[in-house]
Amino acid sequence: EEFYKFVNDNEKLASLDLWGYYIEDRLIGVIGTRDEVSHISLFFVDNEFQRHSFGKKLLDTVLEETKADVISVNSSPSAVNAYKYMGFVATDGEIESNGIKYVPMELKVEKVNENSENYSMADLLAEEDKKIKNIKED
Repeated sequence: EEFYKFVNDNEKLASLDLWGYYIEDRLIGVIGTRDEVSHISLFFVDNEFQRHSFGKKLLDTVLEETKADVISVNSSPSAVNAYKYMGFVATDGEIESNGIKYVPMELKVEKVNENSENYSMADLLAEEDKKIKNIKED
């Protein structure tokens, strides 16, 4: 219930920086940050497109935009392994607040060499119809 209140609160959503990953006109993933791009508030990739580096590319966009040294997230317990795969580490055990269970996690921001990615950017962006857009700028 608390999560649904958040995603239906237009004022809170308007305060986020939001990026979407599009294939043609289909939104397949979204990432939203707050606190000057230092905390991930929303991060979703359509089930059909998970485990194909689309989430990693969305995260890379945030890493390019942030000026923070650390990015934090309150991960759902079911997403902890995905965040660990992307380099996040848990900073505490599972917490429950207002009926929402989460694991606080952080990622130390390091500007990486474009050639060190574990996926081929050329493959992800080979088709012109695949792109990440700042959702507020549309």
